[in-house]
Amino acid sequence: MGLGVVGFLGALLLPLAAPVAGVFGVAPAALIGLAAIVLLVALCVQLSISISGIQEQLRKIAEELALFRSDVESDGKPTRQNDSA
Repeated sequence: MGLGVVGFLGALLLPLAAPVAGVFGVAPAALIGLAAIVLLVALCVQLSISISGIQEQLRKIAEELALFRSDVESDGKPTRQNDSA
């Protein structure tokens, strides 16, 4: 199903890509393929940035949990207040 949708969208874009491809002297299908590659690379970069932010949040939570556990294990009750901003 997904491949059919991609083929259908490619067929719709082919007439639009033909004039631009003529300017650059390449086949319209090659131009659509290049655009797809650029789109996928941009998506990978965006997801990489999102993962970096999530990893930073996870590291911060793990540090706070370690501090909380050490407080609880030392005297049986937490001494730190919730100071997250």
